[in-house]
Amino acid sequence: MYRKDKSIQMKSSASALYNNLSVLPISDKSLTYFTVVHGNTVNMVSASADGLNFSHRQLQSKEGSVALSSSLITQACWCVLPSRVLLVLTSQKGIQMYESDGSIMVYWHALDALETPQGE
Repeated sequence: MYRKDKSIQMKSSASALYNNLSVLPISDKSLTYFTVVHGNTVNMVSASADGLNFSHRQLQSKEGSVALSSSLITQACWCVLPSRVLLVLTSQKGIQMYESDGSIMVYWHALDALETPQGE
């Protein structure tokens, strides 16, 4: 049954993408993580179970060389594995995996950007 709880404010707006809200409840710590994507940024909020304490974090897409422009993030989602929880970001240039709180990037896989369209 639906029940209205206290509202949680994000630091910035959210892009109009499908499935642009990801929620990770952590019952051990009485926390819930929320993420939304906006452009090349992921906005994260961790909220206590009572809704009184919040912590905000923003992740910028970091792909390849600093000289390259950052790409748009298309999705942010938590993957719950048997041994750990990862925050996975997908973008135009590849996939990034972070610790569940977004503190450390643990893996990055680039997509092949050197492909040329057919007919050229």
